[in-house]
Amino acid sequence: MGGQLIWRELLESDLEECLRMQPDALGHELAGRDRAMKVWKALLRSPAFSGRVIERASNGKRGRILAFGSSVFVSAEFLEAETRHPRPGINSRIIASVAEGKPVVLSHDQVAAGNAGAGLHAVFLAHVWWKTSTPVEFSEMMMMSLGSCVDAHAGYRLRSIIVETPGEVMRMLRGHTGDFEIVREFQDVDRVLMRMTRERASAVAGSAANLLFQYREPLFRLRKPDQRLLIAALRGSIDRELADQLGCSLAAVKKRWRSIFDQIEDVMPEMFALPAAGNKLQRGPQRRHLVLSYMREHYEELRPFSRDRSKNHD
Repeated sequence: MGGQLIWRELLESDLEECLRMQPDALGHELAGRDRAMKVWKALLRSPAFSGRVIERASNGKRGRILAFGSSVFVSAEFLEAETRHPRPGINSRIIASVAEGKPVVLSHDQVAAGNAGAGLHAVFLAHVWWKTSTPVEFSEMMMMSLGSCVDAHAGYRLRSIIVETPGEVMRMLRGHTGDFEIVREFQDVDRVLMRMTRERASAVAGSAANLLFQYREPLFRLRKPDQRLLIAALRGSIDRELADQLGCSLAAVKKRWRSIFDQIEDVMPEMFALPAAGNKLQRGPQRRHLVLSYMREHYEELRPFSRDRSKNHD
C-alpha cells in the first residue's frame, strides 16, 4: 500500500469522514443524527474524551484516514448498570445523556478525582480497526491499534474498559483479545459487549494491554493553565502561537514558562543541574527542552488530578 502508518489526534474536521467509516459509533439512535453530531463536536473539547486517527502518510504529508478510535470516561454507576443489564446501543445512551443535559460522561473535576482515587472507567466509542489482506498488514494494524490506544490513555489511572463491537470485528480478532471478557453477545444484531479490567489484564502473562493500566501519580501538580501551555508546546507550538492559542500576551507566556520552571525546580532541582557542582541551567530554551522531554515520558503531569475530590468519586 506504501507510505508510513501514523496516528494523530482526532480533529473536528475528521468527524464526518470517520463516522462514515464507523457509522455504528455515532450513537444517534436516541438523540437523532444532528444532535449526535453536535455531541461529538462537544466531546472533542471534553477532558473525558480521547480520540486518535490512523492514516498512511507519504512523503511527510497526511494521507487517507484508515481508522479512528475514541473513548470517554463515564461514571462508575453507568458502567455498573450497563454490565449488570447488558443491551446493545451503549454509544446511543452515552450520546443521549449528553444531549439531554444529564451526562454520564465525567467532568474535569471528576476525572481529576478518579486519577487521584479509585481510577477511571472508559467506554470505547470507536475502535482502531480496518480490514487487512495479509498477515503483515494485520500485524501492522494490531500494533497501531495498541500504540495509539496506549498513547491516548497514558497518564490516566485506568481501571476498566468496555466496548461494544460488531461481531465481524470480534471474530477477526478472536485469539488476539484474551485480555477482554465477553459480557454479552447480541446475536440478533451481531454485536458483542466486551470488558477489560486492570486485574484481568495483569493476570494474562506478557499482556501488552498492561501498558494501558500503568500509572504514576504526578510529582509537580501543575495548574490547569500550565498544563495547557505544555500540551500545546508538545504539539510544536512556539511562544507566539502559544499566546494566540491561550488568549494571552507573549509576555504572559514567557512568565508562565518561568513559573513552570520554578515549580519543577522546587520538586526536582536535579532536572536543571549541570555536572559541575553548584551550577544549573539558566537559559530558558535549554530548560524548556528538558521539561518537554520529561513530559513526553510522564503524561500524568498533564492530566487532571485532585486528591481533595478523590473521596467523592468511586
